[in-house]
Amino acid sequence: VIQCTGLEVETLAGSDATVAYGGLTGIPCRVEEPGALCVGATFDLATGVITQYEDFHQLKTFYAMDMINLDISGCAPVVEADASNWGFEEISAGDPPPDFEKLTLEFTALTTSAEAHGGTQSCALSWDSQDNQDLIQGLYSVIAPAQTATFTLWVKDGDVSGRVRIGLKFYDADKTFLNNEFSNTYSTDGDWAQLSYAVAAPDGAAFVRAFVRLYDMSAEWDGYALFHIDDWNLVVN
Repeated sequence: VIQCTGLEVETLAGSDATVAYGGLTGIPCRVEEPGALCVGATFDLATGVITQYEDFHQLKTFYAMDMINLDISGCAPVVEADASNWGFEEISAGDPPPDFEKLTLEFTALTTSAEAHGGTQSCALSWDSQDNQDLIQGLYSVIAPAQTATFTLWVKDGDVSGRVRIGLKFYDADKTFLNNEFSNTYSTDGDWAQLSYAVAAPDGAAFVRAFVRLYDMSAEWDGYALFHIDDWNLVVN
């Protein structure tokens, strides 16, 4: 059990963050209840632990009260996500591209003009981890129980080392996570192909977000995988 003073958030993807402390940077940190935490925030760790999995160590907190003296004045202004960049046509060097979020940290999602299904750009997804990785739309699309959410995505699977499949996350009116729903279809090696998945919203659902999950193919894994995605679309009816 540890305490720390003056931690600064460097990256944040869901509950996974990296922080700077003293002269150290890039310290992995798992925050089970991130609350208002954002990149650029500083805080003191009132109570935490250091966990170890094989050779990986990280700081971990379990409750919002574990973080005290939170200062978010150094955070960038929040930009509301919409559907304007679902074709990945916005020119940006951001990782991930505008209107998208990374729920895990061990992959890159970068706009590229090297490949495109529609328009002139797509999003290149690359990863060197055998842990599952998730890219999600930033927009919380409005939905009601029993309404159907249909997610379509074009994928160019050019690497035998990996596979992707698509899914949907449902949330209640407070944007509290309810559950995941996954397609049973995975990408297959080859040229551009469309993945599509439709499911009815569960009881209590008020919002839905589409996401893509990246997997390794253990039998073919060579330490790296590269895919392209384009023309992301989520329709509720």
